[in-house]
Amino acid sequence: MRAQVSLEFIIVMGMAVLMLVVLLTVGSSKLEDAAYTRRLTMTQDILSTVQFELITALSVHDGYNRTFDLPLLLDGQPYVLTQTNDTTTAVLTVERGSIRQSAAIPLCTGSIVAGQNTITKENGSLRCNS
Repeated sequence: MRAQVSLEFIIVMGMAVLMLVVLLTVGSSKLEDAAYTRRLTMTQDILSTVQFELITALSVHDGYNRTFDLPLLLDGQPYVLTQTNDTTTAVLTVERGSIRQSAAIPLCTGSIVAGQNTITKENGSLRCNS
């Protein structure tokens, strides 16, 4: 009888440990997904901020001057801003780790940087930090 109780106890404990391992694995995966989603949202926020500031500057009168800030770090880690200018449009890309997002922005002389940015509008064209 004692052997049967001991065996049942070991089986129940083994099942409990197995369930705990499964729950921890699923929870860890969900936490990783949430962190990735948070970083993705942060990069989207940076792109949206830059788009909004440049479109606003483009729609107002010459002589417009505005300074805005972008975070120096995303989730405690540095990120890279790359601006590619064409003859009529520009593309801003934000990269941080495995995340890379791009968005079209109005053509702007100069470049957007992490930290403080100044936009001016002269003769119908935009200048960024120049």
